[in-house]
Amino acid sequence: MAKMVLTAALAALAAATSAQASPDAARLDPGVFSAGGWDTPTLQPARVIRVHVYTCTARSRFAYGYWTAAYLAVARQGALVQCAARTPRGFLCRITRCH
Repeated sequence: MAKMVLTAALAALAAATSAQASPDAARLDPGVFSAGGWDTPTLQPARVIRVHVYTCTARSRFAYGYWTAAYLAVARQGALVQCAARTPRGFLCRITRCH
């Protein structure tokens, strides 16, 4: 008897929610999926993100340092800092290559 009451309650709940929901309410996020039909979502093409990456090398008489960054100035500064950390005091580091 309890199973019958529970089944009837669930059926009534399902009927009530389907009557209130419009067909447009169950759409997928258009940023990710595009509905090709009722139940066949298709994946949208991926966006291409281009990132320019610079790698610089700095050398001294005793050591070297290199750094990779999205900006040229940051890559140069990082390479100089890495080289200076490994170089004895009084010697200079120079940028030898950036690409």
